[in-house]
Amino acid sequence: MSKCRVFSKPDKSVLIVIPAPKSRRPGETEEEWLDRVFTMTVRKSQEALDAWLEKPEPVGEKELEKHRKSVDFLKNNLLVGLPHNDIDLSELPLTKEDRESWEFDENSKKIKVNQVKKQAKDQE
Repeated sequence: MSKCRVFSKPDKSVLIVIPAPKSRRPGETEEEWLDRVFTMTVRKSQEALDAWLEKPEPVGEKELEKHRKSVDFLKNNLLVGLPHNDIDLSELPLTKEDRESWEFDENSKKIKVNQVKKQAKDQE
């Protein structure tokens, strides 16, 4: 059974990395494959942020706002240093519904819906 990696952000929301089965190399064990993909994903999240930070800020209000939103998005989704757990794909919720309210429960080692967050989101 294949696994995914659940990264827990400081606000308890989660980022989930699901490796594409086609990325597995011939002769690579599942453990080697997952380690390679997860390590590469963390590294690439940092590289993407670094690339945006190296760009000069654009001129023009709209362009500057777009640039800042991109940087904020990358910072908010940076995987470096986040605690993580590897779980079976079968442990993920069946649908992506309420995914903005998902949190990782350390006790059960499962994704759960934070009902307070869900209700707040539903009222928006």
